[in-house]
Amino acid sequence: MGRNNNSDEVKKYRREFYSKFFGDLAKVIFTILVAGNTISLIRGSEDYTTDLIVFATGTFGTVFLVFIANKFIK
Repeated sequence: MGRNNNSDEVKKYRREFYSKFFGDLAKVIFTILVAGNTISLIRGSEDYTTDLIVFATGTFGTVFLVFIANKFIK
């Protein structure tokens, strides 16, 4: 029984670690691609289409990574 309890603790630690990792990765993606690109979209730039694609990709990536982090928690 002691070994099984240790195995459960390791699994719990891994789930927490991976959920934090993907959560932090989602924060980085959001900051770089969404928040950083919002300024270009507001002020206007010559390459509006590329800015919009980067914004959409960042939003999708953030939602996807948060979804993965949530899966590890459950």
